[in-house]
Amino acid sequence: MPLAFWLVLAWIPYTAFVLLYGLGFPWWSTALGRSLLLSKGVIWLLLTHFLLRAWVGGYPGEGATVPLLVAGVIGAGWTQLWFLARTWRKYRGARGERAHP
Repeated sequence: MPLAFWLVLAWIPYTAFVLLYGLGFPWWSTALGRSLLLSKGVIWLLLTHFLLRAWVGGYPGEGATVPLLVAGVIGAGWTQLWFLARTWRKYRGARGERAHP
């Protein structure tokens, strides 16, 4: 199977998720919702980028969008790590444990 087939196979559920979750749920109301939509949105953008490259061999402005995609991946990763640390701190506090022994 050609690469474009596999990219489309991956692209379809990410497109559906970003649209359905982004338009149908109050994702902005929680840190988890924001983190989830950000990470799935960045993966969708990456898949779209690679799909365009596979189908048409590139697109106008591609050189400018690649650094933005990389910045999005970095930002999404750090946002998820921040959310995990914040949630871990709240979880430990709710259990009555000391943060630093």
